[in-house]
Amino acid sequence: MKSNKSRLWDEELKCLFLRQRSSAILDSFIRLVCEYKPYTEEAKSIMRVSRKRLGDYRNKLNTSIAKLVQEFKELKQREQQRVPALPSQSSIDQYIDEAVVAKKILQRYIASTNEAELKRNGSFIKLVQFIRECFKIHYRNKDVKKVKELDALTKDLFIPSRSGRNLASSLVLE
Repeated sequence: MKSNKSRLWDEELKCLFLRQRSSAILDSFIRLVCEYKPYTEEAKSIMRVSRKRLGDYRNKLNTSIAKLVQEFKELKQREQQRVPALPSQSSIDQYIDEAVVAKKILQRYIASTNEAELKRNGSFIKLVQFIRECFKIHYRNKDVKKVKELDALTKDLFIPSRSGRNLASSLVLE
């Protein structure tokens, strides 16, 4: 893949990840972004890399959230507060604000977006809600399957890409 196309693919894959963490849409994504016909050697190769990359993104997301849960529990212990079975929504909202999401959890993906537009169009707030819901799931017991079900919260978001091409947002997700 040429370097311009490679950069575009990387940027748009991160934007796609913010909308949906499943690899089910990758055929359409590769056809749109890379302009490869399905089942060609180039498409198969980029499909393998894309699946691996999405898997890495999912693992890093889950690891970051699990770390956030651990930090929250340690903070409560340091403050000599009881560690609740599940924190209140207001506690979660206070602990996981926009800055935490942008700087600790989604920083590598947000960097591929037009962040000002992401905030202006309301998508960033939905991403914060998504992270808070992931936090609740990980707080109880790490359940990756339940986290995957949260794609419904983000699949309709418009995630503006840094380049302005917005290809990942043009895909229709089911």
